[in-house]
Amino acid sequence: MTEPIDEYMYQTVKKYEDYKLVNLAKEGLKLDDEDETESDKKSEYQETFADLIDFFKSHLKGKVSKVVISDRLTSSPAALTTSSWGHTANLQRLMKMQALQDKVEAKWYKAQRTMEINPEHPIIRELAARLAADPEDSNVVLAADLVFETAALRSGFEVENPADFAATINAMLSRSLGIAHEEQQEEQEQEQQEEQEQEQE
Repeated sequence: MTEPIDEYMYQTVKKYEDYKLVNLAKEGLKLDDEDETESDKKSEYQETFADLIDFFKSHLKGKVSKVVISDRLTSSPAALTTSSWGHTANLQRLMKMQALQDKVEAKWYKAQRTMEINPEHPIIRELAARLAADPEDSNVVLAADLVFETAALRSGFEVENPADFAATINAMLSRSLGIAHEEQQEEQEQEQQEEQEQEQE
């Protein structure tokens, strides 16, 4: 589905000849080759990553409606999907582009999002290990924010707060480069002051 009209067409056309159309941007994707072994493996992952799932649910409250183990991801740590009856990220973007958009209607089009995590990805595994070792680890919080935001971008959603997103990236860069937290705060305050001065001009 690459054309704008495809989003509207899918709302009514659910089948082509003997093939049922499936929207990959929505939750509930089921692969035909999934066997009992895969089902058992998913149940095992659900138990292994239960604490991380609960952490994501709590930390991202209001941003995602639920967090689940993914059946589809292979190379990405996470992805965001919408409910089977909700509007996809692409349709939300198209509706937002309407010139005479109604703000009340826009909120209705904003779908509840499901976060799918890839239990075999090194980032997810490391987050689970660090959370188990220290539930108060601030690096886990920063990494969780980045996992969510990058998943949103990769899934076609817009970054809701670019300033917070940039601040999170800067914080992670500062820590990876060994820059003290105090220096980082000073830089952020200086950037904010410069932005305010530019707005006043």
